[in-house]
Order: sequence, then structure tokens, then C-alpha cells
Amino acid sequence: MAVSDSRPVLNPSFVKMLENYNFPPFVGLAEELSKGKSETSIRLNSAKIFCKNSRFLRVKWCDTGFYLKKRPDFIFDPLLHQGVYYMQDASSMAVEAAANQAIASLKAEGGERGLKVLDACAAPGGKSTLLQNLLNEDSVLIANEFDYRRAEILVENIAKWGLPNVIVTRGDTKHYSQAKNYFDIISVDAPCSGEGMMRKSDEAITQWSEQLIITCAERQKNIIKNLWPALKPGGFLIYSTCTFNTSENEEIVKWILENFDAIPQNIRPLDGIGEIAGAINCNSPVYRFIPGKIRGEGQFIALLRKSEGKSKIKEQKKPNKHQ
Repeated sequence: MAVSDSRPVLNPSFVKMLENYNFPPFVGLAEELSKGKSETSIRLNSAKIFCKNSRFLRVKWCDTGFYLKKRPDFIFDPLLHQGVYYMQDASSMAVEAAANQAIASLKAEGGERGLKVLDACAAPGGKSTLLQNLLNEDSVLIANEFDYRRAEILVENIAKWGLPNVIVTRGDTKHYSQAKNYFDIISVDAPCSGEGMMRKSDEAITQWSEQLIITCAERQKNIIKNLWPALKPGGFLIYSTCTFNTSENEEIVKWILENFDAIPQNIRPLDGIGEIAGAINCNSPVYRFIPGKIRGEGQFIALLRKSEGKSKIKEQKKPNKHQ
């Protein structure tokens, strides 16, 4: 992707925020985001194609993810429209590592058959289609999206992927609070300020503000409040964003641990990959994908497990807001 002379400049407050964290992996990040260059990667549909050997470099944390040497004209490729592969940023494929670990843990405990999985903020469908390939035929995936237009795109991508046992819903996550102790795994790729997309998106640069961070963090908390009752005791929550600030990342993880019966989990497949950074002022295991340090865009991911004990959800002073 060529760098445009008219590309917007990073907000000085954003650059200062990165500097104030004094986080070594962030050194040089502002310069990297200003380049306007990004990787091209795809993820194969393992139900339609099997690729044991490839001339393309495989994504370390996703068995079906590959980097392309250059970006082709995807729109003219019939294989894309047939759901043989999905265009997806490599960093966001890390959900596979978290989901595989959750599934393996549930299987070891005798609960792998017939898993019920919710992708709570699913559009445009990258993580939903990824999760579909990991689940067995006795399991069901519910892919939910709040925004009507984005939900239409989600339906289209799910249809292209062509796998059964998936239900697409549209609505506020508060409706799922009524499904008490129902889901084995809930994935929340939370709506966020999008700082991790600045390298390839001018809009991510121009929309940034400190108020946007505050708004997104509040929305993320509301989504977790809505969904936690729907997670089974012993179930897993995969929390991810595509942003860098701690308010939407580590602080949300801390808030979950303080307000809910959650146990942080190491994502073991990611622990051995040295390019992936860790937490900022947080003792819980979390994983940060930083452009320039890894081949992908910005991503944050954490895995938490709901304890088998009594819930400690605190009383809420304010009503839930729409996500």
C-alpha cells in the first residue's frame, strides 16, 4: 500500500499517550503507524480446502492463516466469493489460539460435545468463521451484531463460509443476559477506539480522541455486564480489541476480575512467541500485537474463565446502555 502525502497526522495527544506508558514495545510505534503500510493475510476455510504445504508464510498463531507477498484484486477472485478463504488481519487470528485452548480444556473435562458458543460482536464475520472451523458438528455458534447494516454483511460472509450450525442474530447484548449459564464460550471482540488500525486506516486516525476512549470503555463494560450471566460456570470469555490504550484493555480486564467471578488464563500457544508483547501495569496474562513488532495490525486479547463458585456481580447503579 503506497503512502499518501495527504495522509492525516497522528493526534499529538495520542502520541503523548503512547510515550507516557513508558512501555518498551511502544518505542517507534507512532512512526510505524504513520507509514500507512500494512500486511496482507488470509485465512483458509478448512472445511473447503486443506493446505499442508504452501509457498506462503504461515501465521504463527493460526494453522490456516497465511501472509501474501502482495495484495491481489480480491474482488475478482471467485474463491473469495465461494468462501474458500477470508481476508483477515493476522493479529485478529489470535482468537484461534484462545478458542482452541478453551475447547481443549472443556473437552478434557468431558464437556466438549455440543458446545454453545456466542460471538457477541460478530460483524463482519472474521472471528465467527474462524470459530466455526474449530467447532464440531454437535456444537452451535450464535453470531450477534448490533448494527443493522453490519449484520447484513455478517449474514453474507457466514453464508459464503457455508458451514452449518450457526445462527445470526441482531440486537443489543442485553438480551443475552436472560440466557442464564447457557454458553460454554463467549467471544467479545469489543467495539473500540481502533488505534490498532491506524497504520491502514485514515479514519482510525481522524476519529481518535480521549473522549472516544472513555465512551468505548464504558460501552465495553456494559457489554461484559450483559453477557457475564449468560456464561456457564467453568465457561470461557475471550476478550479482544484492536486498540492500544490501557483503558480499553488492561483496565477492562482488571475491572472484570474485580466485579465478576473470573479467573485469568494464560493462552499457552501464544506464550512461546517472543514478538507478542505482554501487559502494561497489570499482573494478569494478556497479549498485545504491535505493528512493527509482529506482522499484523494492533490487537489485544485476554482469556478469562468463569469460576464454578457463586457469582459476585455487583449491583449496577446505571441501566445498561446499547452497545
